[in-house]
Amino acid sequence: MSAIDRRAARVMGETWEAEIARMLSVAPGCHVHRIPTPVTVVGKTTQDARGRATFRGAFAARQGVDLAGYITAGVSVLPVAIEAKAAHVSGRWSFADALGLSRSAPMSHAACMLDRYDRDGALAVVMLLAYHAGRECRVMYRWRALHSAWLSGIASIPWADIEDVPSSAPIVGTRLHPTPRAMLDALEQAALYAERRDA
Repeated sequence: MSAIDRRAARVMGETWEAEIARMLSVAPGCHVHRIPTPVTVVGKTTQDARGRATFRGAFAARQGVDLAGYITAGVSVLPVAIEAKAAHVSGRWSFADALGLSRSAPMSHAACMLDRYDRDGALAVVMLLAYHAGRECRVMYRWRALHSAWLSGIASIPWADIEDVPSSAPIVGTRLHPTPRAMLDALEQAALYAERRDA
């Protein structure tokens, strides 16, 4: 991927992350916020003319999940961790590459965080904005489903399964509709499905 392609992909991902945050910020009973990339202070800290602290900084090499918080469903409160991914899909979406899953290297920091949230009982999901041949799809996948599929040897999802979200697919996703209520409903349904399956 060229530097221009990488920049375009980063902008697309940041835009999608901001849209998710905006939608969920106004959804009733949803308290999810963006997690900024950690910054390391480089050099001395000074004050500007207004008395604000200023410094030279560098973004940390490790990025955790994009959004985190909790949703309230009835009387229960459910912690949520969200990783936002945007991609131009040509045939298949390699979720393993996108999430930093490798057979020969440790998991990415974001994948480790999703796994930790999931093991601690939170709802850990990946929200995908995918483009293919002029068409757009928004789909949510549970981290546990993606990770389990990867452990069994599956590393990508065909465009047809992203577009149609068939219940017979090896990795079942949830279609995301671009409204606050619909996004919250998708999270709540994923949580209920997890409770039924894990019971």
